[in-house]
Amino acid sequence: MTKSELTKIYNRLDKAKFELLDKGYAFDFMLVEKATNDFMHTGIGTGVDMTKLSLINLLNLYQARQENVDIEQFAESVKQGIILFAKENNID
Repeated sequence: MTKSELTKIYNRLDKAKFELLDKGYAFDFMLVEKATNDFMHTGIGTGVDMTKLSLINLLNLYQARQENVDIEQFAESVKQGIILFAKENNID
């Protein structure tokens, strides 16, 4: 799949997000270009919806982990990662 094709998917989702929400769908869609760290992000939902989507993603990452850590260690590493990312990107 080309970058152009991915951009088309992103644009379609972004244009349809309010319609999707009206139909009862919350979503979060992000593409990151690894070489440049450029990203495209769109999504819609309540704060609760978006938090749930993030937690589902984190739990999937925990379940797919390669290292032997328990859920508390994983959660702490996520916490530290969020703090570091915020500091590096001047987010208060």
